[in-house]
Amino acid sequence: MTDDRNMAILHLVAADRAAFEAILNDKRPEIRVFEVGKQDRDTIEREMKKYKKDFTLDSLRVVAH
Repeated sequence: MTDDRNMAILHLVAADRAAFEAILNDKRPEIRVFEVGKQDRDTIEREMKKYKKDFTLDSLRVVAH
């Protein structure tokens, strides 16, 4: 959750990048997409800290189902 509790920060992982086609092409301004490896760590963390002051990429975890 963001600090204001109005949004969620999600870390999505898939074996096939095509699984994210709709998300990657979403143009709504409230949807922000970062790809680890395409944007550097500092850029991602700086942007997310606008919404969650103590955000780090290390705080994200992957849960498989």
